Amino acid sequence: MTITANDIQELVDFLPIFYVPEFQPIEKWNFKNPDGTSIAPYPIYTESVEHFFRLASKSCWFVSVSKRFDSKILEDGKFINNASLKEIKIMLDYFLRAERYCDGFWASLIKDGTICALLERLKEIKKEYR
Repeated sequence: MTITANDIQELVDFLPIFYVPEFQPIEKWNFKNPDGTSIAPYPIYTESVEHFFRLASKSCWFVSVSKRFDSKILEDGKFINNASLKEIKIMLDYFLRAERYCDGFWASLIKDGTICALLERLKEIKKEYR
């Protein structure tokens, strides 16, 4: 499925939400089952975070990747600033999957500015779609 300018805009629309310094992506951490037994804690994300990642998991953002994503490249802020649309798709796929193995991963991506940088890059790429 081809990515449209609207698909990009759906994600870019989250910039003003995620850029607010006091934005808290996690509503609370859940530590117990409904019956009161303790469980491994996991985050309850705000609706905006859940909605963002639902949109990012649409089929148009899916990319079949044969090699693993090296998360160390995210340490270089310049990588996202120059990422291609395909590289952004790969990053989004990695971000979606990583939450399964690291509870709170999405929150860390929002708090450290990674998601905002990715959305800023998408905003630049979207200009090519006009």
